[in-house]
Amino acid sequence: GAQHEPASATAGVADIYDFAAWSAGHLEQDVVFILNVILSTFDKGCAESAGAVQRAMTFGDSYVVCCGLLQPHAEHARDMMDFATWQLSASQELAAGIGSGEPFRVRIGVCSGALSGGTVGSAASQRYAVAGPALQGAVANAAACGPNAIVASTCRSAPPSGATSEEKESADAPTGPQAVAEQSASREEDDKEFFAVSPLWLTFVN
Repeated sequence: GAQHEPASATAGVADIYDFAAWSAGHLEQDVVFILNVILSTFDKGCAESAGAVQRAMTFGDSYVVCCGLLQPHAEHARDMMDFATWQLSASQELAAGIGSGEPFRVRIGVCSGALSGGTVGSAASQRYAVAGPALQGAVANAAACGPNAIVASTCRSAPPSGATSEEKESADAPTGPQAVAEQSASREEDDKEFFAVSPLWLTFVN
């Protein structure tokens, strides 16, 4: 099947905040219906991105997309943040217009770094899957994210053989949301942009 070698790319993971509590207040068929509407809307957004953002896989209520893996390009981080912002807006519109009871609230984790992908499984049940630090970071960011918000960061690759102690320290630096918040506090004056080359940044979008 198709295999895509590790590349610098961006992964995005969107899911429903506190899904267990939200779904407990709805009938099972309503949960399935709402999930189908959400995922179908996100699929349409991917299609309208003209290939810039691709759906990688879904699991449970999570919708995973990648940017810069299947079609490498330099602006993958910015394109993913644009898509995540659209996802948040679209999901809020959907929540206001469908279902009854407590409306769902989406949270999104985004991370740029190494990412690879390919088809897995037997010929009868093959599916596409992605893996790598960027996906791990996106999952962690989503887990740390509040409702109707986005948490984004970058992740660093392993240091090359023979790296200096400074390079190893830099590569070992934590990249989760807590580390992002701590580093952003000390870099507030120097790093005004999320898309700077090296800094980590914490971004919330209401």
